Amino acid sequence: MARMVFTRSFITDLAAFDKPTRDAVKEKMALVSEFPGVGTRALGSSSAYSFGHDALKVAVSGLDVFYRREGEPGPDETVYVLGVVPQRCIR
Repeated sequence: MARMVFTRSFITDLAAFDKPTRDAVKEKMALVSEFPGVGTRALGSSSAYSFGHDALKVAVSGLDVFYRREGEPGPDETVYVLGVVPQRCIR
């Protein structure tokens, strides 16, 4: 399982949502840390600009959660959770 690092911007973004939504995001990120194949690199230009071209995203409860993986899959891998954006705001 990869080590998870939650950035300050992610924590700030997530705090704007209700508890059930926050819990759903936490559950999805647990899957991300355990299964390297989860997520997509299909980012729009504004998302790639904001989070980097190497970012991945997963969808949960009408939100896109952006993250980046570093290292080899397994215990030496780190997942940096970068931010969360409502899907209706993504262009």
